[in-house]
Amino acid sequence: MNTQWMDASHLAQAIRQGEMTSTQAVTQSLEQIQKWDGSLHAFVSTFNDNALAIAAVRDAEQRAGHLRGALHGVPIAIKDLFDIAGYPTQAGSKSLPPVLAKQTAHAVARLEAAGAVVIGKAHTVEFAFGGWGTNPVLGAPRNPYDLNVHRVSGGSSSGSAVAVASNMVALALGTDTGGSIRMPSALCGVYGHKSSTGLIGRSGLKLLSNTHDSIGTIARSVRDLILTLPILAEFDFNDPSYTPQLTLLRQVQQLGKPLYNATTRPFRLATLEDEALDVLQADIRQMFESSLRQLEQWYGPITRLRLPAPLAKLTEQAGLLMSAEAYSTLHTLTEDEASPIAPVIRARVNNGREISAKQLIAIYQQRQQWQRQWQSSFAPYDALVMPGMPVTACPLDAVDENSLLLALFGRFVNMLDLSSVAVPIAQSKEGLPMGLQLIAAHNHDHIALELALALEQRGMSRFLPPVGLSSEESRAGI
Repeated sequence: MNTQWMDASHLAQAIRQGEMTSTQAVTQSLEQIQKWDGSLHAFVSTFNDNALAIAAVRDAEQRAGHLRGALHGVPIAIKDLFDIAGYPTQAGSKSLPPVLAKQTAHAVARLEAAGAVVIGKAHTVEFAFGGWGTNPVLGAPRNPYDLNVHRVSGGSSSGSAVAVASNMVALALGTDTGGSIRMPSALCGVYGHKSSTGLIGRSGLKLLSNTHDSIGTIARSVRDLILTLPILAEFDFNDPSYTPQLTLLRQVQQLGKPLYNATTRPFRLATLEDEALDVLQADIRQMFESSLRQLEQWYGPITRLRLPAPLAKLTEQAGLLMSAEAYSTLHTLTEDEASPIAPVIRARVNNGREISAKQLIAIYQQRQQWQRQWQSSFAPYDALVMPGMPVTACPLDAVDENSLLLALFGRFVNMLDLSSVAVPIAQSKEGLPMGLQLIAAHNHDHIALELALALEQRGMSRFLPPVGLSSEESRAGI
């Protein structure tokens, strides 16, 4: 059986039913990486021999009637911010010593306990501090939807999104500080879940911002996001910020039942009224307005709400908070001029040096006030519908590292402590992905996931493979 473009759920089912082996799945994944990663640059490293050895164990277990869990035998990629025992965690940088991790991060261990086979570590923006997906130190992953021009993938979970979109793996683990799962998911045409903070344990993860960082998956279907959340949300005894949400997880498990129909559920929807929406690229604006009209036909009028502060203000304050918290953990490296850190990343982190304790406390207090205001105004609604990103993927050489264009649609979700799912909707005239962001309240991830599932079941949202990678005649390379 060929695994071409199968999602993780289908792949796991095929392995479970003996239609294919984990060894075959891992081998096909490694072959796709061998074929394309020299150009697309999704992986920092791959664990070929180890992955094949683990796959052989999974196959022996399957033959003996012992399945570890819902991802038994499925190859996955891990963002290079997570510790994996026996491998270094470089966080997209050359400045960290290549110390081998002694323990595997909680989230990775949960996926492995469910039977997944880690096939390698995916690229990230250096220290995960950037939204375009650039990395001058280790190289920027390439968006697979343009094989002629090196376009950005979005970041900071850049390699994870590229690996999923190019069929190197069906599932990848990422993190989100200000859009770091949603931005690459939107630009690479895949699904991404920014979970509520505290829902998934973060032990063994190199944090950028303790306040904002959350963990989530990137996949080619909503049901894969649904499948993995209960696995990842198991108790993390080593993360004091972890908070069990048993009711939420039971509701997510209901969504994952084979015959569950999300299209019958009514949703009370809202969208934003904000000057920042004026920056939408023309075809994204057309996609967004068309999507709103369709959603209104299904769910009734969509209310326009204002955030407790303009998007630009929320974005700016989130950036200050992120810099201050990043500086607290990275200053030893970024203050050392001999450290081989990209200048733009060094400047972002060192900006935290200029933020006084008084200023930081004021930001935390303002954040709490904004959260209370938003909780009040958003209470009557289930989900906020937004464009995934304001623009499609631009050429790498056109990136303005000082632009906050992508951050406008990412950071406010973290600043207000919300949950969100990025879903693909259409492609631009150039064949570049465009999508929506479905935002729900904190610890209401099940609502965002259910709305995403409804759009997928209605046919409004679906993954469209990159043309060059999905046609046999184009597989000789770029």
